[in-house]
Amino acid sequence: MMGQIQDAADTALSNPSVYPEVYLFLTAGAASTDITSWYQWAQELPVSTSIDAALAKRQADTYARLRQFIRRRLDAIQLTAAYRWQTGNQVASILLGAALLCGSLLSLAGGKLPTNLPGGWLGLLVVSLLGGVLAPVAKDLVMALKKARSGV
Repeated sequence: MMGQIQDAADTALSNPSVYPEVYLFLTAGAASTDITSWYQWAQELPVSTSIDAALAKRQADTYARLRQFIRRRLDAIQLTAAYRWQTGNQVASILLGAALLCGSLLSLAGGKLPTNLPGGWLGLLVVSLLGGVLAPVAKDLVMALKKARSGV
């Protein structure tokens, strides 16, 4: 999906007058001189290096800076989304594990607060949260033991 978004960004960068809103959104935060200069230059024919080498270099450098700026922003969005998704999955996994452990402990005690647990309800919540935190570690340990046992 990010490849298609990058293609759309390249299209907007190549044709800022056709897609001005997308162009301005993607370049927000870049140097304002680059944004306005490229917007104007993109509507004209490219300057030949034989006619004006300095202007041709400025145009090429401006395009490269804006393109790299957009790529860095899209990479940052992708990394941030992946980090948030991973963190959300970990939190959900821990809370689900804690809820299952709490329910299991209550079920084993006949639906009442276990008497052998110090701290009452608070103790039950602490033990459940600790179990939820340790559940992914225990799963990885069981998988490693299965691999070792099977000789893989």
